Amino acid sequence: MLFAVSPVTAEPPFALAPLPEIIRSGDLDALQAHLRKDRASANRPLSDTGTYPLHLCAFLDHADMASALLRARADANATNNVGITPLHAAARSGAVRTGSVLVQRRADLNAAARGGLTPLHIAVRQGHETMTERLVEWGADPALPASDSLSALQWAQANHKTNLVDIITTAQKRRKLWQWEVTRNQTMREWHREETRPFDSNNDGNVDVARLGEYRDARAERRNTMQETLAQWLLEQYDLTGDGRIRRFEVQHILDDLQKVAQMPSRGIEYQQALSAVYLRYFDHDEDGWISPIEAAAGRRFLGQARQPYSSTNKVININVRWAR
Repeated sequence: MLFAVSPVTAEPPFALAPLPEIIRSGDLDALQAHLRKDRASANRPLSDTGTYPLHLCAFLDHADMASALLRARADANATNNVGITPLHAAARSGAVRTGSVLVQRRADLNAAARGGLTPLHIAVRQGHETMTERLVEWGADPALPASDSLSALQWAQANHKTNLVDIITTAQKRRKLWQWEVTRNQTMREWHREETRPFDSNNDGNVDVARLGEYRDARAERRNTMQETLAQWLLEQYDLTGDGRIRRFEVQHILDDLQKVAQMPSRGIEYQQALSAVYLRYFDHDEDGWISPIEAAAGRRFLGQARQPYSSTNKVININVRWAR
């Protein structure tokens, strides 16, 4: 026999390997066996420096092992003696996979270690381009200063790291665009909930099947009313001569503003914000601070008519606003 098996525990009688050795080996099965035997070790420092198992996993980019430790209640924001978190360790080695695991478990993206260094400061100073990009996209603030008063972006600019400067600014734009889209989608969902609430008896976000026909009729009536209101409002706003028609010269200022937006070199967040500002300025008829789907459709239809080629027989803008998906 190679070893005797205890009839009580059915476990080998020898001790498990030390945790640092297991993590360095990358043996996930051994780590899981260790945690089954000693779950508390997931939150026990490995040395007098205050380094935790999660720090070591993050530095070595053992994402699966980091997940196992987190499932064992390891603290994603544990700090060593100088304030280094596991995300700092991942940033130090450019461990994107483990960084993603930590962020999903709510690791603090802007935690400051000694010297005011955040994970983004460390990734930038180590020259890890992919890690820098991901941290900004996840929400790290490139404007936070360290103790030397330099933010991550300023440090990259001062040290002529043009590639990192470009990465940070581009990632910031993507992050802002994503946030803008999230806000827009949330607003659309709220508008939909408001529309369906009278026909949703169990509050599950769906119209009751028995009341589907009633909901469709009410929806059509509401939108027809809104279309008529918008058409009347457009006349009140832009029929400067009071003849019941809107002529092109009366809305030339709107077309000029749209032309400025169309000339923007990119279709990123600045373009989206500028376009939204034009619609809010000219088509937010209820002045609630956002453009509803019907207001957006009205604006698109109205501007589509206004942009038609000018001719002696095509001077008047058709304001018959129709809802279109």
